[in-house]
Amino acid sequence: MARERKFTRESLFEATKELLLELGFEGFTFSQLAERLNVSRSALYKYYQNKDELVMDYMLYHMHQFMEDLKDIETYNGFTAQFNHLIRLMYRHSRIHQILKASQYIPANANTKMKESKERLDRMHDDMYTQLQGFIERGRKEKILKPDIPADLILVFIFQLVEIPNRSNISREEWIEQVTRILSHGMFTET
Repeated sequence: MARERKFTRESLFEATKELLLELGFEGFTFSQLAERLNVSRSALYKYYQNKDELVMDYMLYHMHQFMEDLKDIETYNGFTAQFNHLIRLMYRHSRIHQILKASQYIPANANTKMKESKERLDRMHDDMYTQLQGFIERGRKEKILKPDIPADLILVFIFQLVEIPNRSNISREEWIEQVTRILSHGMFTET
């Protein structure tokens, strides 16, 4: 009898991410994932009953990674340094929003485990926004951010900017620097 090939959690989640980005949630199947990992579908079913459970587990894993990275913002002194860190962090995790959109397809009440996972993901999302709103308030206290622009608008703007494709053929580093410059100084020349 052939021995089942093994895979790590990281390789499973990396393959899951790749397929979700390539095919979307509805196109994603265990068959494609098994093929990508070079394992049988039954190897996947040992850990997950269905793709909903796997995708939810992956989203929790990715969101946890983002939240851990977000904690590092406190190691930077001053709002400007924290802002630069946040923008780089957003680009490092730029696909998180695209992947989190899959949660709308997953039935939250399918079973107790899925309901608890969905609630946990929602709490993490709320915690992220709470931390980011604190970050915005810090910028206002340091009189760097304009007080009349709503915090939600600033955050939405930051989240949306990282989804704009780089069609300019400039390096990723230069792209991030340009986006940061536009966010912090605008695009109009001084008059």
